[in-house]
Amino acid sequence: MPILGEIKTARELGLKHKQLRRKFIWVACPDCGKERWVAKGEHPRVCKVCRDTSRRNYRLENHPNWKGGRRKENGYWTIKISPDSKYYSMASNIGYVREHRLVVAKYLGRPLLTNEIVHHLNGDREDNRLENLVITTRGKHEHQTLLKLAQQRIRHLEVQLAGEGKPRVSVGV
Repeated sequence: MPILGEIKTARELGLKHKQLRRKFIWVACPDCGKERWVAKGEHPRVCKVCRDTSRRNYRLENHPNWKGGRRKENGYWTIKISPDSKYYSMASNIGYVREHRLVVAKYLGRPLLTNEIVHHLNGDREDNRLENLVITTRGKHEHQTLLKLAQQRIRHLEVQLAGEGKPRVSVGV
């Protein structure tokens, strides 16, 4: 049995390595204590079994780079939810749900249906306060959006007419 720290070449170990002069060192895994030969210069941190186990444990909240599962996607905040959540039916195929939909669903106490649209009253996609959100249908939402665009266009034309010195025309909507 080799001694910890012992160094041998691939040829001495009988390995069919492309570099027969490559040196290997006998090390022990710091987690489980399993001893093995590792190519010198490589990081012999943990053995394959311990590494795979730690990778399985580094999911979501347990991962050192976890930042809460909140990210921005197309101007909307999205939240990562776990598969055992009762709102998981609203999530995308990678487990994210738009925050404004989640806020309304939690208020209602049920997952939202696919035909239920959550509209931001002030138009700010990042403002997910409950008082800024209203649940609507796709048809009503499109109608509200078109109405808002028409009102903006009318205001724009009124400003243009006022700048040209022409008499102001009032259009009611």
